[in-house]
Amino acid sequence: MLSVKSTSLEAAVRDLAPAVGSGTAILPLLNGMAHLDHLADRFGDGAVLGGVAKVVTTLNEDGDILRMAPPTVVLTGERDGRPSARVDEVREVLAGAGIDTPEVPDIIGAMWHKWVFITTLAAVTSLARGAVGEVNAVPGGTEFGLAVLAEAAAVSAAAGYPVPESELGFTARTLATPDSPLTPSLYRDLLAGHPTEVEHVLGDLTARARALAVPTPLLDLASLQLRVHERRVAAAG
Repeated sequence: MLSVKSTSLEAAVRDLAPAVGSGTAILPLLNGMAHLDHLADRFGDGAVLGGVAKVVTTLNEDGDILRMAPPTVVLTGERDGRPSARVDEVREVLAGAGIDTPEVPDIIGAMWHKWVFITTLAAVTSLARGAVGEVNAVPGGTEFGLAVLAEAAAVSAAAGYPVPESELGFTARTLATPDSPLTPSLYRDLLAGHPTEVEHVLGDLTARARALAVPTPLLDLASLQLRVHERRVAAAG
């Protein structure tokens, strides 16, 4: 199970390589999609499962992982959607650890839909420099969040993975929750002066948007702002 941020992907691949054999299944839980091709190129297409994590966690000053909200869900499946005994085995192990692992018929679609959710939150909080509740508490804040969501969802739909209305509604309600302290980890990394996942999360999505002829001016602006931050971090580094 590979659950690092994209900024640590290369190092993690080097570390796990000695443990990967002919029967190994790799379950990556990164946001976005670009890591799938990277892992498949390194370990073979058949070794790599699709995966989605739905948790809200952060690191404290001691490096401990703190769970900030109740959901503990991991979705996984074969990337071609076929039934698989090894996926059943992985889900059984996760369930034994107290993790919810519902069956999902299309893991790639689920990954796209999570990508829309996390990209929206990252762009909204990074551009507005505030938690979700702070953004929607000011005039135009909620409408701004919904406009970002519409851009991200349009890219997913154009790629062949329209976000279900139930999930769009959930994200819209999340963006409009009064006094919500919710912030994505990308925004927390930004505030802390750390490198962010801008290229893996926003940069890759906006590149696909251009290839699909989908306009994403707000997501482009968020990507630009975060890239300026990355240059500053690199220069100070």
